[in-house]
Amino acid sequence: MKVGDLVTWRNPREMSKSDFRGYGLIIDTEMMGMPSDLRLWLIVKWSNGKAESVPQWLLASRVKVISESR
Repeated sequence: MKVGDLVTWRNPREMSKSDFRGYGLIIDTEMMGMPSDLRLWLIVKWSNGKAESVPQWLLASRVKVISESR
């Protein structure tokens, strides 16, 4: 996953409709955490207009890329 990818949210543990966030666009990345343990976070702008920072490892397990940026 990288900036510009179009993604859709899914939660493999709970398939209820309340966990569906629709579609989103990865708009930026940032490194967060302690200096000894920096991790990549992806900033996603969801179709409902909200932007959210999510750790890449968590996003990878819950988001499916529908269209990759070129």
